[in-house]
Amino acid sequence: MARITPSTAEYVQLEDFEPYRFTFKDWEWSTGSEKYGSKRRVQVTLAVNNDPNDTVLDWINCAVGKQQGTGAPSKLCEFINAFAGKPAATEIAWFDDETGEWGYEDAATHGKLDDLFGREVIGRGRNKPKEDGSGSRYRIEHYQSATAKKPAAASNGGGGRAKPAPATAEVDPDSVPF
Repeated sequence: MARITPSTAEYVQLEDFEPYRFTFKDWEWSTGSEKYGSKRRVQVTLAVNNDPNDTVLDWINCAVGKQQGTGAPSKLCEFINAFAGKPAATEIAWFDDETGEWGYEDAATHGKLDDLFGREVIGRGRNKPKEDGSGSRYRIEHYQSATAKKPAAASNGGGGRAKPAPATAEVDPDSVPF
């Protein structure tokens, strides 16, 4: 559940499912509302496209593994793996919801939320109506590494490869039969 918190009165207009570069600015612990089970969450503040005055807040449940029903990686897994430069589905062995540390199966690979300050990630989301009906908010839905060669195509919701460029061939016009 992300919201835009720019320094001016005008909201940054982020387009649905387009890739945006976010810079990690801050984090803190929070608790979700009773409506959603009062689970412990990480509240992260991300600067939009390197502008420190335009930020997005995102609340991420402290859950590693796969989402029930879809089998997709949890948002926390996507978030951590994106900063670690790993595929979204890479399994995280553990996450400490007191220190913000995490680790992978190989004990040598681990990290801490405090180590992410100033690092970049690609995020995609969409504008959704606020529950109170007072407008809309931009909610980040997926994260991917900013170090990847190229973000996935936005036209398909970020769910796959980009369309290939049209093929062209150099042909002698005299050899064409029509």
